[in-house]
Amino acid sequence: MFCPKCGSEYRAGFEECAECRIALRPQPPKPVADWATVFTSDHPTELEDAERILTQAGFRYRKKIAWIPNIETKNFQVPFEDADAATQLTRSIPSRHECRFLFLFISVALLIVVGAIIQVC
Repeated sequence: MFCPKCGSEYRAGFEECAECRIALRPQPPKPVADWATVFTSDHPTELEDAERILTQAGFRYRKKIAWIPNIETKNFQVPFEDADAATQLTRSIPSRHECRFLFLFISVALLIVVGAIIQVC
């Protein structure tokens, strides 16, 4: 028995892949010649969102780690023929980096306003 998503092989009697949580099949999945990167992030919530979206849509994918100095990013890759559809889905994931910047901006603005109020009083 084989997992159609990750390709792991299981002994007879197993019905579900322990990693992917999907039903096993008697035949191994077709090997993928070309993979395309459809999403890259270093933010845990964004990575969870990408995995959830790709899993719910039924895409076969793999995660690859890319090291940038002091930052570990993960790339989600799908078979090349699924790249356009998967990219469209992952574009809906909000960037948490933008949220962090907005929070920082609002915090600084609030500190400036509070400082001005204290000077006036």
